[in-house]
Amino acid sequence: MKIKNIILCLVFLIVSVMNNTEICKEYGELEIKNNISIKKEDLPGEFGDNAFETINEFIKKTHHLNHEWVMYFDYNTGEILKCGKGENNKVKIDFKDGEFDNFNVASIHNHPQNVFSPPSGKNFKIMEREFEDYELIVGFEYFGF
Repeated sequence: MKIKNIILCLVFLIVSVMNNTEICKEYGELEIKNNISIKKEDLPGEFGDNAFETINEFIKKTHHLNHEWVMYFDYNTGEILKCGKGENNKVKIDFKDGEFDNFNVASIHNHPQNVFSPPSGKNFKIMEREFEDYELIVGFEYFGF
């Protein structure tokens, strides 16, 4: 019985990793549009240069979309940790205990044109996530379209 539970846990973990890899791959294939973006000085000082590039790319890939994306990344290194693709007005992502240990975690997600722009009531969920230090929201009207 114990071995069966361990095997089931391993299968769940492998499927979860594969699913996130596929979603992040899909994100990576999004077209970069030449949108107006932000300056590095607009971010808190602890955000590294690579994190700025990760944020800038996210804005350029998602600003024109009619559905939401979310990305969790290390705000020192810019490493993408987890991605999620949503619907028109929501995106949901699940977490495992300890998943972001040893990372400096921030998230970024976009609000499409027809969605109330930052912040929505759901955006205050950050206060429930001890692992996340910053939440960035890309609002459609804030970038010139």
